[in-house]
Amino acid sequence: MIDDLTTGAGDGFAIDFAKLLINPTGYSYTGTINGYIRDQSTDPIENALVTASSVSGTTNSSGYYSLSNVPAGQVYVEATKNGYFANSTLVDLVSEGNVEANLTLSDATIIWDGSESADWNTSANWNTNAVPSIAENASVPLVALFPVIDNAPGSPAICNHLNIASDAAVSINAGKALTVNGNLINAGILTVNSSLAGTGSLIVGGTSTGNVVFKRYVDEITKSTKWHYISAPVAGQAIDGAWMTANTIAQYESAYQFYRWDEDTESWIIYGSEGNPEAFGDATFIDARGYCVTKSGAGVYSFTGTIRTDDLNYLTTYTSGMGTGYNLVGNPFSSAIGITGSASTAGNFLDANAALLNDNYEAIYIWDEQTGYTGDRNDYKVISNGAIGEYSQIAQDYIQPGQAFMVTVVSGGGNLAFNENMQAHAGVDYHKETKEPWPVAELIVENNDLFNTTAIGFNKNMTTGLDPSYDVGKMKGNPNIAVYTRLVDDNGVDFAIQALPFQNIENFIIPIGVDVAETAILKFSVHQKLLDDMSIILEDRQENIFTNLRWDTYFAEICQGGTGRFYLHFKDATAIGEISPQTNISLRFIDGVILINNPDQETGLISMVNVSGQILNKIELNGSSAQEMRIQQPAGIYVFSVHTGETVLSRKLFVK
Repeated sequence: MIDDLTTGAGDGFAIDFAKLLINPTGYSYTGTINGYIRDQSTDPIENALVTASSVSGTTNSSGYYSLSNVPAGQVYVEATKNGYFANSTLVDLVSEGNVEANLTLSDATIIWDGSESADWNTSANWNTNAVPSIAENASVPLVALFPVIDNAPGSPAICNHLNIASDAAVSINAGKALTVNGNLINAGILTVNSSLAGTGSLIVGGTSTGNVVFKRYVDEITKSTKWHYISAPVAGQAIDGAWMTANTIAQYESAYQFYRWDEDTESWIIYGSEGNPEAFGDATFIDARGYCVTKSGAGVYSFTGTIRTDDLNYLTTYTSGMGTGYNLVGNPFSSAIGITGSASTAGNFLDANAALLNDNYEAIYIWDEQTGYTGDRNDYKVISNGAIGEYSQIAQDYIQPGQAFMVTVVSGGGNLAFNENMQAHAGVDYHKETKEPWPVAELIVENNDLFNTTAIGFNKNMTTGLDPSYDVGKMKGNPNIAVYTRLVDDNGVDFAIQALPFQNIENFIIPIGVDVAETAILKFSVHQKLLDDMSIILEDRQENIFTNLRWDTYFAEICQGGTGRFYLHFKDATAIGEISPQTNISLRFIDGVILINNPDQETGLISMVNVSGQILNKIELNGSSAQEMRIQQPAGIYVFSVHTGETVLSRKLFVK
């Protein structure tokens, strides 16, 4: 009851009292909360995240935290740390007060029991009936069934720490993925598998102890030995006879076909060499070094060692006056790494190493040995920042674990960076690039034995000069043929890929180079994308012939290499007056004779060419409406090249 203050009489009213705290705009009442976060054994927990209202902080090595400027009132204090279950408490904080809030976090370890199956993702296989999350530790003891991981790279299996007991095992299926966000403690067997479908992937965010078995599948060629560029995705794997035998490394005259590349002598050093020109030297796979090797058949290379979890530098060389700066290096991690700026990783190889890579060769070069072809169709393909070409470039933004590649470094060499922030789970499908495709013309030069290409792409941000990591120099891996361009603003370098702007496209005169080891008749054709409105014209200045490759192919006999003979032009095919090349000449084969019907009485030349590009016969068109070409060739398909004025067309004919 409340009395009247004047008369002292009761007024008959009752009231409850409450404490109200009002924080007007521009002025607040705050206090401090501090304390310790410990585990169930009272040991301090470092780097635990402690949150009170909108204020947060982390604990130090003693488990201590202090949060200041926490709004006063009743406040929930919560502590979290991966590998522990979260815990919280409610405190009453007054303005300018100081409250102690200590919390204990219990271990969040989920134990595998394999009671239902070997599937990591089956909840009933874990003692909590829940699959581990990123915040929970996973422990695999010795049980009857061990876990097998079958998660796709886009949604990998995940846990905080992973502890594999002695004699226990975990397997990652081919093309599947596991992320250990914390530490890997492996006293048992952890195997990453590989097959034709893809290679497994493992990323460890913390530290790693114990060996991992990592396998990398490679295919073979039935017609000849196939060479692979490989690197070890683990540290510590020995290079010795036992490894060679276990991995069925091919032998020639009792010598294992296993090589390292030597930059200063530009030569391959075979395993076991004691000199001439250098000793092989490597007793184990050197971190991030690439090797060239061939197996006796398709199958896996198997590596055993520890997982790399830190940034790694590889010392490249450029020996002035001797080498050219070519270095064979490889992915040292147990997952894919991002190469281009289009990769989703925080870091990528080309950006991290832009200063060390030669501007003319700012890309990686993958050895491409085509199944079923002879060596005359093998060469390097590139991965670079542009989306230019299908034959000259590999449409990837990542490379798989165990993949080695060539790079070209600047004079003096230096440390090539392989950083852990380049890592990603990226399976076979994930490797396909997602860059916006460029309009591209890819020049193909070939016959029945030889094959080589060069690509030209267009993008408004490019220039006619050097655009590093978009213009990519030619690494001539095929000794029998090389096709390349020179920049419109020529800098003297042969390019596998050239990037140009659209502006003034019709003014560009692009030098084409063709190098051959022996005289050959070669067919020129073009594969284009997004250039349907352009005529792509090949100029042969030696023969004074222009061929619109949009409509036709061109044959030429080439006996010496270099530039100066062939040039490429681009003209608007939609302009008024642009017409497709036409002729009414028709050909028929009857009883060993090619009958030529020439109703318009055109003049020119018809050449008969076999599938290897060899010219077998020629006849001049003399203006008559009917002529005959007598042939004595075995049955088969032949190409007849018709030259009339400025028109060059090809006709295929089956000769019985």
